[in-house]
Amino acid sequence: MKNLILALCAIILTNAAIGRELSVFTASKLQQAQKYDSKGQLEKAIGILQPLTISRSYDRAMVDRSLGVYFWKNNQLKLSAHHLQKALETDAIEGKQQTELRKMLADVLFNQREFREALQHYAQLTAVTQEPTRSQLWLSMAKAHYQLEQWQQTIDAANRVVGASKHNFEPLTIKLSAQIHSSQWRGAEKTLRALLKYQPKNPNWWRQLVNVKLHSGDTRGALTALSLAKNQIALNVQDRKLLARLFDKSGIPERAALELSLLPASEQNIDLLVEQAGYWQKAKEWGHAAIVWESLSKKDEKYHRQLALALTQNGDHQKALNVLERYQVKRADIALLKAKVHDKLNQLDEALEEAKAAQKIEPSASAESWIEYLSNKKMVSNKLKQQARYQKEGRNTSAL
Repeated sequence: MKNLILALCAIILTNAAIGRELSVFTASKLQQAQKYDSKGQLEKAIGILQPLTISRSYDRAMVDRSLGVYFWKNNQLKLSAHHLQKALETDAIEGKQQTELRKMLADVLFNQREFREALQHYAQLTAVTQEPTRSQLWLSMAKAHYQLEQWQQTIDAANRVVGASKHNFEPLTIKLSAQIHSSQWRGAEKTLRALLKYQPKNPNWWRQLVNVKLHSGDTRGALTALSLAKNQIALNVQDRKLLARLFDKSGIPERAALELSLLPASEQNIDLLVEQAGYWQKAKEWGHAAIVWESLSKKDEKYHRQLALALTQNGDHQKALNVLERYQVKRADIALLKAKVHDKLNQLDEALEEAKAAQKIEPSASAESWIEYLSNKKMVSNKLKQQARYQKEGRNTSAL
């Protein structure tokens, strides 16, 4: 907008120019209007010029051009565009002045959100201008195409700026948005890497890069990008959650669990703790899993079972049994788990008793199978004990 103000103000005719080009009557009216404008009295400046009926095409063009400027400065964009268009259509203004006039009209149309009309004028201007002005025109065209949701045209126009200008940041951001809108993930990745050269510590570019990798189905690439981001930006809670899930999807569950364990205590809610314990278990880090399940079981007894399972896997069978004893309500699944733990402790009588209790609470094929298994195991165990006793007593064991 600042550039537009400068452009509009710059074309107000100087007194000398008016004297050379215009009729005395028109020059006088323009000078009066300029005096009011210099005092900030735009309504009076417009009031001088608007009623005029002028036959000479050049005089009429100068009046319309000045009215276009005054209406713009007075925030009357529709009237500004109307008079600038009339000035251009006279064909009385040529060369550099015509280029300035067309640029003014294009910018006013753009600010009026008449993007298609603005694009027509910008396109004509690119053929008659040089750098760096031409790059600014292509940038305006990229913005107009973007507003019209013409994604490929946006990208093409932005590329003309990136290729010709040293100031690539703005066109790159516009290009990136268009690429994301049109699901051009590979191109978006290249653009993001270019943006990261300008702003390596911008968290938005790193997060966008991770998302682009995920959209393109590259989980490993997303993990690499987010891992690299840790060296440049401070990861927030959502970043660490995502990083954990990416480690898990990449087959590194212990790193996933570690990432979640690094979250501040204020963020360690039940869902995240359950997720963390699950990662430790996938990594077969049963001791770490048990620690997390222990903290959860203090909040809700439903986690006693997971704690007992983790302790059992870690070889802490007696601790697991102690945990299961905390249950006040009789449950078939808990009774069956207690049977398994007693079996690990070679407490067959207690194991069989719990298996039968499970079957009584809720009959199942699993409980029945365990009853059969434990009964046979107990029978074999008793027989072995009897053989050992007979041998100790020197008695014949062939009858057993």
